[in-house]
Amino acid sequence: MTLAFDAILIAVGLVLATTGIFVYRKALYGFGGLLGAAGGLLIGTNLTGGWLLVLGSAVVGAIVGIWLVLSAYRMAILAAGAVSGLAIGLYASGGSLARPATLADPLVLVGLLAGAVAGWLLRRVIVLVVSAAWGAALVSLAFAPPIGDVADAAELVDAFVSPWLYGVFVAGIAVQIGLYAYLQYSDGDDPEPGLLGRFR
Repeated sequence: MTLAFDAILIAVGLVLATTGIFVYRKALYGFGGLLGAAGGLLIGTNLTGGWLLVLGSAVVGAIVGIWLVLSAYRMAILAAGAVSGLAIGLYASGGSLARPATLADPLVLVGLLAGAVAGWLLRRVIVLVVSAAWGAALVSLAFAPPIGDVADAAELVDAFVSPWLYGVFVAGIAVQIGLYAYLQYSDGDDPEPGLLGRFR
């Protein structure tokens, strides 16, 4: 990788690892809006009408895109929690996916439901951990040697799973928790969100 590309990976990785919980919602809005607007423009230009119809298609597309992305985000959070709860329920009941009948065990069903609820309630924690992990992965990738210099898959894994990966991951979680605590609480009776509160 070139030096400029590595620098971009490091910068994006550090920002993502330390601010993910504060910017993820705006990122979802932006991604969904741009994707939907692009689809709306594509449809609008193929319709018989003037620029007003094209503009309206872009606006409607942006709204639909935001709704779809937010729905996908919510479904992903619920699915992650449900799968985790399912795994815990199967382990606790001694069940297995190889034996589908064990999926009807009440303990498995409770685990599935509890996992989905926990995933929704802990969605900020999930975003915090995932953003720190992705940011750390980008930074570690920037410091990894070129693939052409790696002899086998084991060396590639060793190069990617470097101290940078663990260091940025832990530091990113610590920074996000610290900033979140600073923005949410104060010693006084009234919360003082501070300057960074506008990023929420």
